[in-house]
Amino acid sequence: MNSQGGFTLGELLLTLAITSVLLVGAVPGFVTLQRENRLTAVTNELITALYLARSEAVKRGTRVTFCASTDGEHCAVDGLGYQRGWIVFTDPNDSGDLDAGEVALAVSQARVVTIKGNALVQRYVSYVATGAARTTSGALQMGTLTLCSPPSGREVTINVGGRVRVSRIDC
Repeated sequence: MNSQGGFTLGELLLTLAITSVLLVGAVPGFVTLQRENRLTAVTNELITALYLARSEAVKRGTRVTFCASTDGEHCAVDGLGYQRGWIVFTDPNDSGDLDAGEVALAVSQARVVTIKGNALVQRYVSYVATGAARTTSGALQMGTLTLCSPPSGREVTINVGGRVRVSRIDC
């Protein structure tokens, strides 16, 4: 007599029920994980752009600016946020905008995370040859860039010397 192996209908239904319960519990956690990973990736990219601007200013001995940009060619003047993109460029004429003859060092496209700067860093962050962040008028430029992907976020703080630190926040 040959016996054939297989699953009974009861065993199959029990397996489907257990799998369904596990998926219902895992999917919300997966969505949260995706959101956190996206926020971390954008934060890292933003910090990398700021470090690039600072190190290039020191290396080249001239001002390098990081600014919000909607088109990747000009700095945005409305201060509506860096989530639309940004540019890092040499700025020897201290204009705070990418002019003819200035070199674009990095360009980034729009992001799904909201990125806003407070008053002094709302439109741009500009580094001078010493590595300090200064406005185009020469004043110290300290400030905070806030990245939000509710319910969590990150705060990127630029200190007097132009250094960056990151902290977690709730949005």
